[in-house]
Amino acid sequence: MTRGILIAGSEGAVAEALAREAAKRVEPVVTAFLSSQDEEEKDRDLSARESSANNVENKGNKIVSIPWKGASSVSAQAVLLSARNILGEIDEALVVCTPWGIRRGLKEVRVAEIDHHIDGYLKSWFYLGRELTRYFSARERGTLALVLADGTSSEEGGNDIDMFKPLVAEAFRIMADKLLASSASEPFRVLAFQNNEAGNEEAFAAYVMKVIDENNRRDAGRWHRYGKGFFFGR
Repeated sequence: MTRGILIAGSEGAVAEALAREAAKRVEPVVTAFLSSQDEEEKDRDLSARESSANNVENKGNKIVSIPWKGASSVSAQAVLLSARNILGEIDEALVVCTPWGIRRGLKEVRVAEIDHHIDGYLKSWFYLGRELTRYFSARERGTLALVLADGTSSEEGGNDIDMFKPLVAEAFRIMADKLLASSASEPFRVLAFQNNEAGNEEAFAAYVMKVIDENNRRDAGRWHRYGKGFFFGR
């Protein structure tokens, strides 16, 4: 049976690993990634951005990338419309949060960076979550997987406190908790995954897709935690 898979969220190793893992099962897989850079940074680092995008492109168009402007509710609606135009219907949506941080003093942070992190990385999850839950409710089926990849070392950054990364991660976690809590009354499946260890992206992606593939009713409505400090499995 053909599955329409959408992977949307933060660009980076976890989202790219999930796209590659999903592409082993079906094609095409549609991705919509938020950039870690604000517009000013993109203009200064265009070549690096193009290199990052190429990391997730597979030969034969197995993975198709579509644009997503995270701070816009209209863009969240456009993501679903574009994905449906490519896939027909969306059967599984993976929303991936890999929060980026800023380890500088507040006086050194640019206004554009504040806007990018607060508008893009907070509003984006709620806008897209709203559209996906409405879509799956209307279809009366589907799978929504919330994926939080917040793996860091406690020693990272020395004495510089990251003001943004914990904020973004906690906002995403709260949204996931709310969706999990209400999932029993929904006609679609909701799962949540957390990886607290950097460097194991391929194994984590395989684990996430394996749980989704198994379609075990006991796996729905709760967190599945993976990585150092967590017990593996369920």
